[in-house]
Amino acid sequence: MRLLGPTLTQEEQENLSRFSKWMLDVGEGKINATSQAGEDEPTWIQIPDELLLLPQGDKIACIVDKIYDDLNKNYMQLEYLKDRAILTPTNDIVDSINEHIVSLIPEDTKEYLSCDKVIKAPNTHESYDLLYPIEFLNTLNGNSFPQHRIVLKKGTPVMLLRNLNQSEGLCNGTRLIITSLGDKVIEGQIMTGTHKSKIVLIPRISLALKNTKWPFVLQRRQYPIKVCYAMTINKSQGQTLSKVGVYLKKPVFTHGQLYVAISRVTSQNGLFILIEDDSGNCSTKTRNIVYKEVFTQLDPRNINVVIRVRVIRKWEFRGATNDGPLRHINLILADEQGTAIHAEIPAALATEKGSLIQIEKVYEIRRFRVVSSRSYFKPVQNNLMIQFTLYIQAKVVKDPPHIFPIYIYNLTSFEKIEESVDNKNYLIDAIGMLTQIGAPHVAGYNNSSIVRDIFIKNISDASLKITLWGDQASGFSTDNVCNQGNNKPIVIMFFGCLAKQFKGQSYLSGTAATTWYFNPDIPEAQEYYINHRALSAPPLYHDSYKIANGGFHLAPNAKSLHLKPPLDTAVHHVAVQM
Repeated sequence: MRLLGPTLTQEEQENLSRFSKWMLDVGEGKINATSQAGEDEPTWIQIPDELLLLPQGDKIACIVDKIYDDLNKNYMQLEYLKDRAILTPTNDIVDSINEHIVSLIPEDTKEYLSCDKVIKAPNTHESYDLLYPIEFLNTLNGNSFPQHRIVLKKGTPVMLLRNLNQSEGLCNGTRLIITSLGDKVIEGQIMTGTHKSKIVLIPRISLALKNTKWPFVLQRRQYPIKVCYAMTINKSQGQTLSKVGVYLKKPVFTHGQLYVAISRVTSQNGLFILIEDDSGNCSTKTRNIVYKEVFTQLDPRNINVVIRVRVIRKWEFRGATNDGPLRHINLILADEQGTAIHAEIPAALATEKGSLIQIEKVYEIRRFRVVSSRSYFKPVQNNLMIQFTLYIQAKVVKDPPHIFPIYIYNLTSFEKIEESVDNKNYLIDAIGMLTQIGAPHVAGYNNSSIVRDIFIKNISDASLKITLWGDQASGFSTDNVCNQGNNKPIVIMFFGCLAKQFKGQSYLSGTAATTWYFNPDIPEAQEYYINHRALSAPPLYHDSYKIANGGFHLAPNAKSLHLKPPLDTAVHHVAVQM
């Protein structure tokens, strides 16, 4: 909450209280909402009349005049520019607003064009780059990536898109006013923070842009800046402003986005909202997306919120074949209530932040970002996920309570495996009695991968094959587990697999997320110990157990079980004493 209210009258205090409650209700999804034709979920809310702009003419001109009043007199004033911005959901609208405002500044224009090229992969033909003309490369853009053509004037506010020198205040998200436009460097004045008013130089740098839809990587040499009279709502996170215009030509599209926009302002008098409907006419309603089901566990609105979670699993993702450069580190986190969420550490932060997080430990984490979860290969059933930021803080909790779950799993029955073939929405977990361990062999393109097949049986005597690849295949071991003198079967639970089919036979295939536990102390495993003699498959036996793949350590005694069953799966969060 960013509202300021020193020395207010009684009436002003009451107005502030009402506005504060309305703002919080927007963030928590408590505002009465309706659905439009063809929609199942009610997400459209009415905006109070006192916050609305309803122009009859040019909408961009209207909101610019309201937020940047007296611009011609103040376009070089730091105090004037640092406290105001126009926020909108998408970059294309941001660019339109910024171009309009830059055209109003009574200064000479200077244009900066980038140098673009394709980064060649090893063993590519010398003429590979001829497939992608420079004119085509110039049209490509991405999030937090500078455009090919940047038009600036003296007095233009810009935002840095990369960390250049953190000790000098040149960080991703820093806002500056342009004070001089050179041919080799740009001079600017930092607008906010501990380095406020400091004069700095911004050089051109080379940046790479990847897109899964492109068969190449774009390299662009350009100034890492973007004009920021207007900015996207996501980019505004962390900003505190006294005058905010929210231009919703298109409605928000992700969780908590509307709240982020309206909560940048320090008073109700500084907030103005302009909404367009599909016909381009002004509207009084807009979409507010809030995922209420996990809101009690996480507060995505406040960068100072603290969550206390246990790290259940951790793995690296290096692409579909798991042999490329690191893309991100994945985590499964669970709170004291057994609610699980997927967290992601970007590759750029992997060295600094990834090494701080260890499996099985409990942390207090703050200054993270909450976003919508990915629509594919979800490791847990949650509509939200956490993204680590540069400023995230993770503190180990000493002597945590013994109620954090040690397992988070979605058991899919063997009978449902066939139905899940090529379903990429969720990863699959399965449990069974270990009956056979295949020898490692080579397979794949040019026999480049090590493969091992593991066979398990369920309590109904149905068999299932799990195929492991690469390091997982070579590292699978039952050392110190098997012992024919002990009449107790080995039960194994696999996590993070995909359902596949080969020659009509369904099986599970390992992924980067796959790991396994031997003899987990859960009720589902106890069934196998009791009933294994009735199964036809000869089981493998053990005299002690461990967790394979990475040296995880299993806590021995189960204390409670939290059940949250989704459709067609049995979801269990098992808490054990640590």
